[in-house]
Amino acid sequence: MMIRHIIFWTLSETGRQKDQQELLNAMQQSLGGMVGTVPGLLRAEIARNTAPGCDYVFYSELTDAEALAAYQTHPLHLAHKERFREDFSARSVGDYEIL
Repeated sequence: MMIRHIIFWTLSETGRQKDQQELLNAMQQSLGGMVGTVPGLLRAEIARNTAPGCDYVFYSELTDAEALAAYQTHPLHLAHKERFREDFSARSVGDYEIL
C-alpha cells in the first residue's frame, strides 16, 4: 500500500534569520534530487505553510512502508536532514497508508 509521509516544521531562530525564499529554494532543490533516485520515493515537495501552527510543510508519497523505512536511512535523505538541521526547532510527522 502506498504511504503518504507528511512533516510540519517550525523554524529555529537560525532559520528565521535566513532569507525565507532562499531557504525554501535550497530545500526544494535538495529534495528534487531524491525523486527518481531514492527507491520507492514517488513524490516529494516542500512549501511554506499558510495556516497557523508551523512554518513549512513537507509532503511525500512512497510505494510502501518498506520504501519509507529505506528512505529514512538513505544517504541523500540523511544529507538533506543534516544540511537543514539548524534551521528548524520542532517538527511533527504523520504517515498513513493509501488503500
